[in-house]
Amino acid sequence: MEYDNYDPREENDFDDNKEGLDDFKKFDKGYYKLYKKMMDPIRRRIKRSAIELYASGQPGSNIRNAVTGEYTKYVVGKSKDENAFFKVSIATGEISKINRMFFYNSPSEYERQFNTILSQNIKNEWEKKHGV
Repeated sequence: MEYDNYDPREENDFDDNKEGLDDFKKFDKGYYKLYKKMMDPIRRRIKRSAIELYASGQPGSNIRNAVTGEYTKYVVGKSKDENAFFKVSIATGEISKINRMFFYNSPSEYERQFNTILSQNIKNEWEKKHGV
């Protein structure tokens, strides 16, 4: 029997491989990479930035966190489950019509991912609905 021994001084299968991870993400039907123009706060200029996000599937599938890709025990299509999250539909044409729903733990999680600020009314309504 042959074993593959790990040696930190040599190139190994276990080493971080960004290209391999990117290839793996491409097989995930709910994974999207959008490019948006955003303000670079350090250089104070607009730059093109990539936003990686994960869509939840069709009704009956588990809700997925849009930032982490983590699946939850909650189900798409059940109002009670969906209402536990801040739900966003991206209808800019960059994402397929099938997987347009993105679920966030809060409006601030969405704001951080898209480097944007939502209106205070939207945040107040969400907080009121969730007893925050």
